Amino acid sequence: MWRRRRNDKRESPTATPRSAVTAQIVTPDVSVGRNRFSVGLVDQSARGTPILDAENVNLRFFKVLAGDQAELRSETVATTVRFDTFIVDEQTDERLVTGEIAVYVAQVEFDEAGSWGVEIAADVDGQPVGPFRLALTVLEPDQVLAIGDVAPRSRQMIASDVADISEIDSMFPPDPFHDITIADAVASGQPVVVLFGIPAFCETSTCAPVMDTVMLPLYEEYGKQATFIHVEPYVLSLARDGTGFCPVPSFNREFAAQGIGEGTSECPRFSSRRWGCPTRVGT
Repeated sequence: MWRRRRNDKRESPTATPRSAVTAQIVTPDVSVGRNRFSVGLVDQSARGTPILDAENVNLRFFKVLAGDQAELRSETVATTVRFDTFIVDEQTDERLVTGEIAVYVAQVEFDEAGSWGVEIAADVDGQPVGPFRLALTVLEPDQVLAIGDVAPRSRQMIASDVADISEIDSMFPPDPFHDITIADAVASGQPVVVLFGIPAFCETSTCAPVMDTVMLPLYEEYGKQATFIHVEPYVLSLARDGTGFCPVPSFNREFAAQGIGEGTSECPRFSSRRWGCPTRVGT
């Protein structure tokens, strides 16, 4: 556990913890520099239902120091971003909206790699909750693509590389974003919109809603002005047979040579909860 340094006189606001509310980090891959950081709040008394209308979601970021101490480095208030959740009727292929999910987003600057902590406090139903303290690791800049970085000329598998689109797309029905590699799209000079996500096995409840409520509507409006690409970051055959989330071979040869993005030798098992995924009715 990380603790605040004794000489940090700024104390957390007094709050009455609600044991039913928990917090989670939605965007764990962060690096030195500017990052888009997201958290979620969950009501465990309602079977892990996401909290949609939290107010004053305050984030405080601490750098963990020697001796299990921590130093406050920055503080910000997050903005609420909401998405629809849905299921797909396998008889009609109709998408049925089942509810909403919310994440709380802020732009955060990290000035040093290593072990950090985030302290999350908010108001839910007019009552203060938290502070919740979660650990995170800030990576060196060359390990994570940051805002403003040049897009690597990556070559992911596309529709012409597979016998069935389901090999590289977990959406149901499949989305239309698998016709061109990122490398070729970047070389074209046209704006490129890329979604990295595994909608059918989404554990953060954001992959599928982002596709349905952000990617597809943007494509309908700007499909002739930009190239849209969806990349599944995990081997779908292993996800479907229950083996777990096994990263596909590195998208970029330069990264592969450095050993970045290869994942571990063993694939982690799925968690027991997968809420917010586009499952089919009756399955």
